[in-house]
Amino acid sequence: MKQIALLLFGCALVACQDKNQELGPQPIADFTMEIDGTDFYTVHFYNHSQNATSFYWDFDNGDSSLLENPIYTFAGGGFYEVTLTVTGVDGTRDSKTRDLIIIEKPDPQYSQLSGKESKTWKLYREGAAVSMGPDSSQPGSWWQDFYNDGSKSCLYKHEFIFKSDGTYVYDDKDVFWGDGEIWSSEDPVYESCFEPTASNMLVNGKDVSAWLSGTYSYDFDPVNEMVTLRGKGAWIGFPFLGTDSNHGSDLPDSITFQVHFENMPGFDLMTVMFDHGKNGFWTFRYANYEDWQKEPPLIE
Repeated sequence: MKQIALLLFGCALVACQDKNQELGPQPIADFTMEIDGTDFYTVHFYNHSQNATSFYWDFDNGDSSLLENPIYTFAGGGFYEVTLTVTGVDGTRDSKTRDLIIIEKPDPQYSQLSGKESKTWKLYREGAAVSMGPDSSQPGSWWQDFYNDGSKSCLYKHEFIFKSDGTYVYDDKDVFWGDGEIWSSEDPVYESCFEPTASNMLVNGKDVSAWLSGTYSYDFDPVNEMVTLRGKGAWIGFPFLGTDSNHGSDLPDSITFQVHFENMPGFDLMTVMFDHGKNGFWTFRYANYEDWQKEPPLIE
């Protein structure tokens, strides 16, 4: 009897060894995700699993997929825990879960200002970029100027960047304009492009270097087409239009202006408007190109 038991035990041990020897390489689940470039709700899933023969995706909303690299469109924004379960050749499994945040699709009008992630605006290089009039019905009847003719080339280099997360960035490109409404005619930088050093950014002994490159925040009301820049020194158009005294150098904590957008062939046009009553209705035109290679050349 003892011999029979030992024999059975030995057979069982051999069977286990044979079974372990038959096991294939163990599957390892892994994947990455990428939100689609045009549809905020569509996600591309990239499978990086090893030793897997089948795949099961759980999108945490009741839907699933058996594809190796699925492209899935969620019904709405929110927080999802996406899980990939893979199966190996011998039936063993492994799972990987990653967190996914789907943002709500922004208002189309909001996207006109900031795009999906960010949108860069530069002074438009065709025709008069700046004008002034008594009101919105006569926006350019008093004055029109700022042409891409080389006389004020530095102003066409500046970049005004609106990001979808509410961040506003101004990049002066290491050059500034000595506007006659701010600098006196006795100042060397008066009505000229100049390097914005600390000494050059003094107006009657007052430091206005806050107007140089900086990062701020903004609010946008797409219904009324109103934008508010928040942060001392934030500006667009002319720096002095955002000052407390309109044509001075007193820096407020925020400035508000109206915008209007037009979709043109190959680029978007943004009109920025400041209504300063008796001091004039100011209009500025900015462009954002799908392909910046198509922007008209800058004359210097």
